[in-house]
Amino acid sequence: MEEEKSFVIKDKRAFNEKGDLKNNKSQEKKTKEKPREETPRGEKETPPLPEVNFSSLIFSLSSSAFFHLGEIEDPKTKKKEKNLPFAKQSI
Repeated sequence: MEEEKSFVIKDKRAFNEKGDLKNNKSQEKKTKEKPREETPRGEKETPPLPEVNFSSLIFSLSSSAFFHLGEIEDPKTKKKEKNLPFAKQSI
């Protein structure tokens, strides 16, 4: 009879049975910080997003309401469509 191939179980937990931190070299390698990746040449980093404050919230809600009232055209269809229930919800 052929012997079945066995498998190996490796304990990758950071703590032992008592709850103490293990001092494994393999654990130290994993926890080391990876070097920061640089952006490829020719590509710029994305600028930070604008600050979110009360006036930007009001601007966003009013733009949504104008869109649903048919005052602003849909960029995909280039049509102005009214959707009063959505406009009411935005207002």
